[in-house]
Amino acid sequence: MKQSSVILTLICAIAAAFLSSGCNKSSGPAAIAITIMPSTTVTLDEGESYTFTAQVKNDTSNTGVTWILYNDKTTVPVSCTIPSCGTLSNITNYNVTYTAPTGLLGSVKVSLQATSNSQESITTVATVTTVLPPMITTLPPLPSGQNGVAYSQTISVTGGVTPLVYSVSSGSLPAGLHVGAGGVISGTPSASGTSQFTLKVADSGVPPVAVSQAYTITVAPAPPLSIATTSPLPQGVVGSAYNETIASNGGIPPLTWSLIGALPPGLTFTVNTTTGGSTTPVTTGEISGIPLSAGTFTFSVQVYDSSIPEQLVTAAFSLTINTPSPLKITTASLPGGTTALGYSAVVQATGGAAPYTWNVAPGLLPPGLTLNPSSGTITGTPIRAGTSEFTVTVADAEQPAASVSMNYSIVIAGNTDVLQQYQLFDGPYAFLFTGYGKFNSITTFPEVIAGIMNPSGNGAISSGTEDVSSNGFLPGLAFTGNYSIGTDGRGSMMLTVIGPSGQKLMQSYQFALDAEGNGQFVEDDAMNALALLGAGNAVLDTGRLQFVAVDRALHQRAGSQNSQTFVAVVFGLVGNLDGNVQPRARRAMLHQVKSLVDGVDGSNQKVGTGLGQFFRRREHEFGHADPVVGIDALHIVGEVVAVHGNFGMTVRAEQFRAFEADGAIAERGAFRAAGDDADVLRHSSQWPLIIDQ
Repeated sequence: MKQSSVILTLICAIAAAFLSSGCNKSSGPAAIAITIMPSTTVTLDEGESYTFTAQVKNDTSNTGVTWILYNDKTTVPVSCTIPSCGTLSNITNYNVTYTAPTGLLGSVKVSLQATSNSQESITTVATVTTVLPPMITTLPPLPSGQNGVAYSQTISVTGGVTPLVYSVSSGSLPAGLHVGAGGVISGTPSASGTSQFTLKVADSGVPPVAVSQAYTITVAPAPPLSIATTSPLPQGVVGSAYNETIASNGGIPPLTWSLIGALPPGLTFTVNTTTGGSTTPVTTGEISGIPLSAGTFTFSVQVYDSSIPEQLVTAAFSLTINTPSPLKITTASLPGGTTALGYSAVVQATGGAAPYTWNVAPGLLPPGLTLNPSSGTITGTPIRAGTSEFTVTVADAEQPAASVSMNYSIVIAGNTDVLQQYQLFDGPYAFLFTGYGKFNSITTFPEVIAGIMNPSGNGAISSGTEDVSSNGFLPGLAFTGNYSIGTDGRGSMMLTVIGPSGQKLMQSYQFALDAEGNGQFVEDDAMNALALLGAGNAVLDTGRLQFVAVDRALHQRAGSQNSQTFVAVVFGLVGNLDGNVQPRARRAMLHQVKSLVDGVDGSNQKVGTGLGQFFRRREHEFGHADPVVGIDALHIVGEVVAVHGNFGMTVRAEQFRAFEADGAIAERGAFRAAGDDADVLRHSSQWPLIIDQ
């Protein structure tokens, strides 16, 4: 008994040790998980049966599941609210057979739920869709096809368990066609005629449900292929661009072209492809290039189409290339015009190889007129009265090009209608004036005026604004004004500027319109430009240097045949000189005049960089770059220097002869013409430009 007690005590101790080390950390049974196989949605035909299996994990009681069939989960409990959700049979705790309903009007979707018998909160649902049997909705006849032209037609089917399988159960498709996935009949027919066949469509139900439909497809033969262009081809001209298309009729595109033989030298044969708005491109043969040799040439063109089998045709051609007739301008003279009125005239030519290219050289058209280089039409609105002489040259398209020229003159008469003249100056203009001013007749400072103005075309300047930078800055000054224009394209302008405090300032300008209708403006103010210029014993105590310019168009109007510059600059000494000035002193003074132009420092330290920033200097404009010719003479070669009142020299646009000062250059008004044109002074006109100093 004593021994048994010890053994019992030992067992209890061991049990107690086990309990103290881990038995006190007990856990409950694992969670149950249900999987219905198959796990994806099942699609069935009407009346088709399918067996589902429930896999239950951690079901230690091995009680399995309970199966429920419903379509509406909003009811309690869930239920079937349609005429039939199908039936369940062969029900076990782990398997069930579902049979789809029949007599449906459309597809039906139901849920098959498996609920754990040992833990009713655990459920899993499978979805079953019952579809109507397959039905072919594409009815005969099918669209016709054409030999060699790609064909495609889809046979549409509704219902059935996908995927659907398409096959031809009897008859045959047209040669070159086949039926593929999705019920698409496609391919390129390789024969013509009518084919009858039955198309079968079977679904993937178990067993599959199949339907059939009989069809016919008619394939038309390819239209006969022919070359539509006939021989001989249009003639060409040596040196002139040639282009001719060889077209076809019928056949099945795309077409393949080729040349047999040789074309005239300089021409090539290419294939031109155009869509013309069609999905099937149209190809033609094209002969193009510039013929190099005259003569008649024969060759053949071959084309085949894409029909099965292909059609092949060949056509023979002849092409004559001629020597061009001489190029000739046929317009003998050009009509005159009137300033401010529209002008239009055409210079015409014959012969050579078109198209022609026209230009004017040498000479210039009347200002305001332009020549169209493609048509030879001279158009525009003349700006200045006078006669313009020029040469028109036309070149043809030969390689190398032939060209001929014709001399013309256009007489532009002055418009007697002042209102029409005013219309030359119309619309918005932007302007920029630069020059120099003086304060208290001593301090010289640069002046810049920039702004916009709106001439009305009737003599009035309706509005304008300007920014003035002088010995101060005044922005946004408003002004109005008026203007006049002569038949020589020159005029005057008076502006009334309103100052910051309402005061009025009158500004007087001279201006001229250039050939493009732009205005060249010059401030016409001779009272505010005094300068002191020392030269030995000679003092120009009340005078100024006045710079004058004549543009290229005025040169040409005056008959100057050698001027190639756009702006010719001359200058004059204006003012009173000491009558006792010695020759050496006069030479020094004239040298200082040259220094102002050249920018040479000389004895006057205020000369600076001269006038290079304003004028393009040319040698002939100043007589080989030196205005001093002799001791007693101020001689400006190629321009007119004439007396203007009692104050020095100006430029005259009408005459271009060399004038020089008399030996008594220091005496007021003692200038004379070196030539014999005594009436030059009566026609003199001054045109000061940009700068007074």
